[in-house]
Amino acid sequence: MTHRLMLIGNPVAHSKSPEIHRIFGLQAQYPVQYDTCAVDDVDVESVIQTFFASGGRGMNVTVPHKERVFTLVDRTTPEAMDACAVNTVWLDSGELVGHNTDGLGLLDDLDRLNLPVTDQHILILGAGGAIAGCLGPLMARHPKQITLVNRTLARAEIIVERFPGVRVLPLDALASFDEPVDGMISGLSSGLSGVWEIPLPVQSVSSDTWCYDLVYGTRPTPFVAACRAYTPHCYDGFGMLVGQAARSFSAWFQCPVDPWQAYWQLRPDGQPV
Repeated sequence: MTHRLMLIGNPVAHSKSPEIHRIFGLQAQYPVQYDTCAVDDVDVESVIQTFFASGGRGMNVTVPHKERVFTLVDRTTPEAMDACAVNTVWLDSGELVGHNTDGLGLLDDLDRLNLPVTDQHILILGAGGAIAGCLGPLMARHPKQITLVNRTLARAEIIVERFPGVRVLPLDALASFDEPVDGMISGLSSGLSGVWEIPLPVQSVSSDTWCYDLVYGTRPTPFVAACRAYTPHCYDGFGMLVGQAARSFSAWFQCPVDPWQAYWQLRPDGQPV
């Protein structure tokens, strides 16, 4: 029996998820067919209903539909509740369950890279859906401080209402920010544009600071390239992608898989250079 899996979002043609889940299927000895489907917002609900009514096993959700799907599921996990966003869906006793593995996948990759969070000052750039999914798991590691910087302050303030202790600053405060930070995470969509135009808080970054971009590519992302001028500890989000995918697969099939076997198969040379 082949188990059908699907990714919905827009765009999705670039996604590595079919390759990643093919590897997980081989690991777990579950034959899987993983399809991608570009979906407009108006069609999200009908696509989900049709997929599961026809026997679909599990669904991933990517931008821009994570928050929309959160409103469509019947039950949510604590991770999805914290994020108010869903990236993983399955059917349980006739009910749609919504989960969020983004933050869990991030922590899995930070652990792989030996990048600490506990008792650290973490500076986060952006307040989109991926960041919302990461804040709960990051806070569970008990950082010393999380400072969230975003262009639209109101958006950031809405998110951090769920996470007491997270400090919010406007993006234009970044250039003059001078508090030492142990780690910096970028969730800014501008990280995909090819040019990094946002001033980095160079007074806050030392050669020991780690920098992590939630997006990834075949070449260093603009954020990673900019940070390399100040610290060697710079990483893109491909490991997070594989980590969150492993968490999704395990939720669908109730069996563990090895994300790093898939990581090294798909990126044998490690980080892009």
